[in-house]
Amino acid sequence: MRSEQLWSARQPSPEALKSELPFAIDTLRIEQWLQFVFIPKMKELINRGQMLPNALAISPVLQNTLAQEDYPLVINAINKIDLLFNVGQP
Repeated sequence: MRSEQLWSARQPSPEALKSELPFAIDTLRIEQWLQFVFIPKMKELINRGQMLPNALAISPVLQNTLAQEDYPLVINAINKIDLLFNVGQP
């Protein structure tokens, strides 16, 4: 995300981070959600030794909100993350 200039130096407001909609779609851009919600949550789960999700489906949302031709590195990385979490899923 940094190489594609999607990494933000400014954190969203606490109110924006409290969204209850999937991917905080009403208050954050998808790259903000990845940076300020998804990545910290995954780090927290790992650091606490807690179970990680059985499956992820971030790629479809990302592909619908970011132009594939503009951000191929980010889209490719998220596709790989989805695949890693979805191994063995039907």
